[in-house]
Amino acid sequence: MNINDISSNSGDTVEQLRQEKIIKDAPYYRCERCNGLNFIQAFRYKKISGLLDGSGQDKRLPIAVVVCADCGTVPKEYLERIENNPDSKIIK
Repeated sequence: MNINDISSNSGDTVEQLRQEKIIKDAPYYRCERCNGLNFIQAFRYKKISGLLDGSGQDKRLPIAVVVCADCGTVPKEYLERIENNPDSKIIK
């Protein structure tokens, strides 16, 4: 279906078709280490001292990251958001 041929009675809007085309034409993100296409979600946890929040009990704060399913590398943009990260590999 051509974007210019849409009638006002059509279930699809011009904006929906433009978004579909943008998604269709966009390249896949690839792992910078192994060039893999598949990623899984993982979590790193920060330990928050109970003395800092006044509760007296330590807490764990989960931080979501994605990990390459093939080699276990966390993409750099995720690592930049996590301070004091030990390295970029979660899965070995």
